[in-house]
This record gives sequence, structure tokens and C-alpha cells, in this order.
Amino acid sequence: MIRRIKLPILDPLGIIERATENAPIQFWDPVAERTFHRTIEPSEEVKEFIEERIEKTEEDIDKALEHIKKAAESLECDFCKGLNVNLSEYLMKYNIIKRLEDEGHSLEEAKRIYEEKYADEVRRKVEQIQKDLNIGEHSINKSKGKFGEVISKTLRGD
Repeated sequence: MIRRIKLPILDPLGIIERATENAPIQFWDPVAERTFHRTIEPSEEVKEFIEERIEKTEEDIDKALEHIKKAAESLECDFCKGLNVNLSEYLMKYNIIKRLEDEGHSLEEAKRIYEEKYADEVRRKVEQIQKDLNIGEHSINKSKGKFGEVISKTLRGD
């Protein structure tokens, strides 16, 4: 068994300690361990900035959804309109999950919270867009498969 050496350093956030946790030499901050407990409460200014940024992002998402819907209204093909509906759904879902991750949740937790708290609301919005655009369920389902294919290729960089 390898003997590990622990060396004290100034590391109030525990970043270096976590980075060296399985190394033969581990750094740790005994002062932070007793005083900060690795948690730092953000200032009121930081909290306000985050709230403002979230509100601004929500406004941006709403504007983007309006543009997507207007673009879809100008299309003749229900399949093409369906692609825009699927893009709207993806945009809403991605935004919520990303916001949850930014709040400190893991991706798995964010997906679970999305399903529990937000999925029904997003489905209602998507159904309303679908209804407003007068698109049948068949066209939506057909375009959903193609949208999934396109977004997968885009995210992979193909």
C-alpha cells in the first residue's frame, strides 16, 4: 500500500484538495475545513445579478420562440412547420435544464426536476404552438424523428 502524504496549503474552496484527492501527495486546507466548511454564500449583489440574468434569458427565449413561430407560419409544408415546433420544444427544455445545472444540480437531477416540474408546462406550450399552426399529429411525429436526427448530427459536429 502506498503511503499518502497530506500537506497543508491555503485552499478555501477545496479545489486543490479535490484535484489531489487520489494522488500520493494530497493538499488540504485545515483552516477552511474548520471555518468555511467549503460553502460560501453569494452576496446580495451576486444574487440580484443572477436573478436579472435569468429573467433576461427567459425574455430572450420568449422572443426566440415568437420568431420561430412566425417563421413556421410562413411555411406551407406541415412537416417543415413541425420541425419548427420541435425546435421550440427543444429550446424550452434545454433552457430549463441548463438553468437547473447553473443552479448547481447535476445533469441527472436537472432532467428529473424538469420532468417533475416543467415537462407538462412545456408540453402545453408546444401543443398550443401546434394548434396555432394547425399541424396534425402525424406531421409532428414525422418531423420529430427528423429533428432528432438533425440535432444529434449538429451536436456531434457531423
